[in-house]
Order: sequence, then structure tokens, then C-alpha cells
Amino acid sequence: MVKRFDFKIFLNLIRSLFPNWNFFDQTAFAFSLKVKTNLSEQWSEIDFEKKRSWVSLFFNAELNENLAQYSVIEQFARDIQQNLNLGSDLVTFKMVASLLAFRISEIKPLTKNFQFKLIASNEIEQVEIFQSEILQMDQL
Repeated sequence: MVKRFDFKIFLNLIRSLFPNWNFFDQTAFAFSLKVKTNLSEQWSEIDFEKKRSWVSLFFNAELNENLAQYSVIEQFARDIQQNLNLGSDLVTFKMVASLLAFRISEIKPLTKNFQFKLIASNEIEQVEIFQSEILQMDQL
């Protein structure tokens, strides 16, 4: 009996040589910050994404700065989840508040106070983890 070439078996053998990348699918929450500088205005999200360019392959200080800022936000989220009763007493809270004060002063230089909230989201839901009191810019 002569066996002929079975393409399906061949494909299954080839697939076994390549890893399955499904483990990179997002299973945890991603964190974002929403800010408002006036009690009557809507919450607006602070963006940590930067456009990439060819130069960024070699030197990308802005992206590195954004990654460092985002890691502070992630650490704040972890701290909040571990110490629910501390909130504004956390060092990471003060770091996030200072970061936001700096970002807001670049966008709206005349702002005197602001409020922020930390949101965790995945593909299914959004959960508000923390909402600050109204913070004074000159006290940060």
C-alpha cells in the first residue's frame, strides 16, 4: 500500500514548530487616569501614548518618560488594592498627583485645582478604583 502525502498532517507538523502567542492576550486590567480641572466639566483621560518615528528606534526619551510615568500609575493601583484605607497618604498617590499637576500645568497653565480618578479596565469592564478629593496645584 502506497501512502500519499497528506497536506493536513504536514501543516500540523509545521504548526508545532511555531509557538502559540495567545499567552500575550490581555488577562489583567490596564490602568488609566481621568482628570477634571473644573467641577462642571467632564472627566478627560490623560494620554500616555506617543507617536513613533524612525528616530525613536535609536533615541526615544519621550517614550521612556511615558513608560516611567505609567509604571508609577500601575504601582499606585497596586498600592490602592493592597491598602484601601490609606489612599492619599500613599507615597505613590503623591507621585501621581505631582505628575498630574505637571501635566495639567503644561496644558492649562492657569489651573488652580484638579481632581482625578484611577480606572482599571479590560475588554469586558471598567472599574473605578480610586477618586481623589479636589487637589490644590500650589500644594503639590
